[in-house]
Amino acid sequence: MKYIEFNSSINPNIGVKIELQLIDNVTFDLKNISHKILADMDKKFSHFL
Repeated sequence: MKYIEFNSSINPNIGVKIELQLIDNVTFDLKNISHKILADMDKKFSHFL
C-alpha cells in the first residue's frame, strides 16, 4: 500500500473535504471535471491565503 505524506503544522488547523458529484446534463453520466472547478476556486479564493 502506498502512503500519502502530510506536512505537519505547529499551529492547529482545519482540514476541509469537498465531495462533488458532477453529472452531464444530457447523458446523466458522471463527468470528471473537478480539476476545472478546483482551478476556478483557486483563482477566486487565493486572496484569502
